[in-house]
Amino acid sequence: MKRVNCWEFKKCGRELAGDKAADLGICPASMNTTLDGVHSGICAGRACWAVAGTMCGGEIQGPLPRNIRTAGYAIL
Repeated sequence: MKRVNCWEFKKCGRELAGDKAADLGICPASMNTTLDGVHSGICAGRACWAVAGTMCGGEIQGPLPRNIRTAGYAIL
């Protein structure tokens, strides 16, 4: 199975130049270069649960502890 970034898996459209970025904002995971390469992802694309401001379940997520409980990216 090919490893994909969260925006490819979730199809949220919030990645840089994504189809929903203008309406929902650009996801901080798609711009976070600190986590670039973690788990073979682009920017924080495979560590999005560690970035505040990402979207999960249709809601913008807050600090790290809440993201860990709600993201469910074990299958990513």
